[in-house]
Amino acid sequence: MSSKKKLFTFGRERELENASCFIGNESKAKPLVELIDVIHDYLDNKVDIDYVKEFVEVAIVEGYSGVWESSTTWLNRLGQVDSSILDLWTKLAKHNSAKVRFRVACNLDTISPLVASEVANLLLNDRSKKVREMAEERRSGS
Repeated sequence: MSSKKKLFTFGRERELENASCFIGNESKAKPLVELIDVIHDYLDNKVDIDYVKEFVEVAIVEGYSGVWESSTTWLNRLGQVDSSILDLWTKLAKHNSAKVRFRVACNLDTISPLVASEVANLLLNDRSKKVREMAEERRSGS
C-alpha cells in the first residue's frame, strides 16, 4: 500500500456522526459505522481493499434499511478508487438470499459499467420474480 487514496469524505468523525444520526439506532447503525471506520483506515493505507470488501459485504447483506443503501453508495465510490472491489456486485448478485439479490437489483442503474452488464444478466434471469422485475425496471430506467 503506497500513496494515500483519493476519495472525498467529510472525515472519519463527521462521517461516523452522520451515519449514526441517519440510521438513528446505534445497534442498527453498527455495520455502517464499522464500514466507514474501515474505509478511512483504507484511505490511510492501514488496510487493503480486500479487508474493506468484507465489511461492505456484511453491511449490504445484513444491514437494516438505511445501512445497506448507504453501503452500496460506499461500494460504488470505492470502485472509483480501486475497481477490484466492484466484483462484489457480481458475488452479491449470485447470493443465496433473494433479499440480497433484490438489493443489488435496486442499484443496477448505479453500478459501474465495468460490471453492470454481467450483474444485469444475472439479475434479469434470477429465479425470483421480484428480483427480475426490479432489475428490468432499473435497467430500463437508466
